[in-house]
Amino acid sequence: SNNFSLTKNGFTKLIPDDQGQTYFNLFESVKCEGFMNSFSKKDSILSSQPFHTIHLTLTDGTIDSLITYHKEPKRSEYVGVDGKKLKYDPDRMFANYNSDLMLIQFYVFDKILLRTSESSVEK
Repeated sequence: SNNFSLTKNGFTKLIPDDQGQTYFNLFESVKCEGFMNSFSKKDSILSSQPFHTIHLTLTDGTIDSLITYHKEPKRSEYVGVDGKKLKYDPDRMFANYNSDLMLIQFYVFDKILLRTSESSVEK
């Protein structure tokens, strides 16, 4: 019905139809790096604190959800500007979609994660 809104931290903002359609078209081109369903740490990852949660309410009322989780860095040489080892991988994270655990890249998913401040959603 071309009614788009963004809710973040309890604040909802209506999105103009053209911007909403442009945003949802981004979902057509995202792909995962690989499926991790047989990964020995799957249950541990899925029971950890989510990093992002995206719920899409479809016109028929069903809700699709994509939940992301931090990933420990694979390379020990990942360090921050303070010289300390990074706690999380800066390139990849895990995602759960339709009960599949996937490895995804920030480079691919940053465009749909909508890193907005609360103040821009409240207006």
